[in-house]
Amino acid sequence: MAFQAWLGKTVVDSNLSPYKITIHMVMALVIVAFILYIIFASKISFKAHIPDATFKKMLLFAIFLTLIQVVLGTQVREHVDEQVKAVGYVKSLWLQNPTLHFYVHRTFSIFVFGLNGWLLFRNRTLQLGYRKMDLVMLCIVFEILTGIAMYYFDFPFLSQTLHLVIATILFGIQFYVYLENRKDFIHNHANNSEEIVSSPTKKIGL
Repeated sequence: MAFQAWLGKTVVDSNLSPYKITIHMVMALVIVAFILYIIFASKISFKAHIPDATFKKMLLFAIFLTLIQVVLGTQVREHVDEQVKAVGYVKSLWLQNPTLHFYVHRTFSIFVFGLNGWLLFRNRTLQLGYRKMDLVMLCIVFEILTGIAMYYFDFPFLSQTLHLVIATILFGIQFYVYLENRKDFIHNHANNSEEIVSSPTKKIGL
């Protein structure tokens, strides 16, 4: 927390230096993940889920894609800040000549949507029980809508803020689902180990 506060000060002091904004955003997500881990670790009871190795691997990949999207989005925002300095508050000009980061960020959203849609489909088809995947897809839909609003409707009021906040919520939900999935695998492994240890005793009738 102290490091993040110091980093925030350096961002302001550097007059919103591009790379420092990106680091500041990534560190904020690390703090979110740490807080969620503490909350999850302090829980006593857990909902039952079905552990699935493929779901776990692809979920990790989806979280990685979300982080890449956040970094790309931050770089797009840095470009917008530079445009504000150059042309003022003429919103229609902010993305008139976007950088490559913008096009990658926009195209990448298709992969993010597709992968998380597949995770939702697998979760429902196999009845794994991860209900928060519905919220993940809802966040992605709103992310896409706010992104469209910014580009095609010249940054409506609160669209930038909502885009950033929803991205943070999306990462948080994905990470929490991963914690649930990881807990299920550990619990399942522990049960299997107990069965292996107890089976010899059952055979000799003790």
